Amino acid sequence: MQNDRRTRYTNYFLALVTLLGVAAVGYTDYRAESVSMGFLYLFPLALSATFLSLGSSIVFALICVALRDSLGPFDHTGFEVTVRTLLTTAGYLFVVIVVHRMARQRRRLNELVKYQRDELAKEMRQAAEVQQHLLPQENTPVKGLDIAARMYPSKIVGGDYYDLVSLPAMDTGLLIGDVSGKGVGAGLLVAALGATLRAEPPRAASPDGLLKEVNEILYETTCEGRYASLFFASIALDVMLIEYTNGGHPPPILYRPDSGETLWLDHGGPVVGLLPNQSYDRGSFSLRAGDILVLY
Repeated sequence: MQNDRRTRYTNYFLALVTLLGVAAVGYTDYRAESVSMGFLYLFPLALSATFLSLGSSIVFALICVALRDSLGPFDHTGFEVTVRTLLTTAGYLFVVIVVHRMARQRRRLNELVKYQRDELAKEMRQAAEVQQHLLPQENTPVKGLDIAARMYPSKIVGGDYYDLVSLPAMDTGLLIGDVSGKGVGAGLLVAALGATLRAEPPRAASPDGLLKEVNEILYETTCEGRYASLFFASIALDVMLIEYTNGGHPPPILYRPDSGETLWLDHGGPVVGLLPNQSYDRGSFSLRAGDILVLY
């Protein structure tokens, strides 16, 4: 209701502006003694046809015709008056109808663009929800470890990924990755990467073997120039031994509060998916009570 009232008041204001414009042109035409200023009526008529209804614009056009004939520096008698009035009326109505149709087409295109924009925003939100469901839905309890994670995409759909994976031989897998680019393209690659990483770890003999396999899969299935940085660590919970491989990802940090020692976990190789037939190094360390491991 408020929108309808606002629209009605806006139309009243535009009609008043058009009327004032017509009056100003009529006064100018009256003051001109030797030349007609009737062409200036086209400006308020174009304003009316752009924002007001076609019927209102036609009424304004007829008013302009009457003012032009009565106030302009013309002979107001004879057959020429009739011809001039008909031609003026036809010209003003032509301008009104053309401008009105153009304005209506523009409004229709604006509505279409708005609809498509809203649909795209809805699909993007749905894609973001799907992507969020690819991540662990809550802090999964792991025996002997306190784990917390959070992701804040720079866009609605991001290119980041992390997960905890159950491994028959290695107990638990911890991984984090960042796909090249942002937006929908990165989100689709994240989905492909997530599916691969859910399927491959249980079959991998070691973290370096996993990244080698993931590298070949992404290289074969993604377009040229798309890649991902990826860090994967396997945790043997019985002895708290971590083996890891870093595929071009910013190196995670291991901080030991008891000694103040800081380790950068940078053993590995290049990013995955960019080049074929890559090999990766493997690093390992023992996790002590109180150690803090930060992946980002």
